[in-house]
Amino acid sequence: MLSILLVDDEPTIRLALGDALARAGHRVKRASNGGEALALGTTEHFDVVVADVSMPVIDGITLLRRLRISSPGTDVLLMTAYGRVPDVIRAFKLGAEDYMTKPFTDDELLARIQRIEERRNQSQEKPMARYAVWMDRQNAKIFKMNDLEGEVVLHWTPPAGHGHPDDPAGHESQKFYEQVAQQLKDAKGILITGPGVGHTQFKHHLDKFQPALAKLVIGVETADHPTDGQIQAHARKRFNDPLVA
Repeated sequence: MLSILLVDDEPTIRLALGDALARAGHRVKRASNGGEALALGTTEHFDVVVADVSMPVIDGITLLRRLRISSPGTDVLLMTAYGRVPDVIRAFKLGAEDYMTKPFTDDELLARIQRIEERRNQSQEKPMARYAVWMDRQNAKIFKMNDLEGEVVLHWTPPAGHGHPDDPAGHESQKFYEQVAQQLKDAKGILITGPGVGHTQFKHHLDKFQPALAKLVIGVETADHPTDGQIQAHARKRFNDPLVA
């Protein structure tokens, strides 16, 4: 049984799909837009959010982006009446677990939810972990974010004569991302920070080793040379504030 939040601005869809999910044994709450969904998420945890893409106040894509920060352990299944390929690709890149094009039957939805439940059951013993990655032109540092203070779990400096770890042509780049993929294998949230941060390139490299991890990466540009404490504080705020995009 899963705890599911169903988000759609059409009352008939909320009623019909919610009833189908409840009959299958799941605990279901309903919201009419992304704003209501985020408000509910501040008071209770949901295993899965099933959300329409086109909604007033806060749409499904924006809701997905915010959930990746505020509730990285929640799987998001998006629904849309427009199954455009670019939209589907964008949703998966932002971290959606699945994507369905309306109309669909109750059985089709329940089959998708069952797959999500099976995957969650297989991985439920894995610890949830969040990481902050700092990168500048000289080094890279990864913090595992605990409740009170972070722990440096990887500090990488290019060997003499080698370039930055984000140099896609360098052998050292591959070695670096192999280490990163191994270190972040239990991640449920990854924030990359730094001056002029290239989180798109970071995601591209990480995707070669751990595609599932690449979907978790969020990038935020920060000033030069912050302290370790400032990096951790910034990451903690981003992970815990559901209103931060």
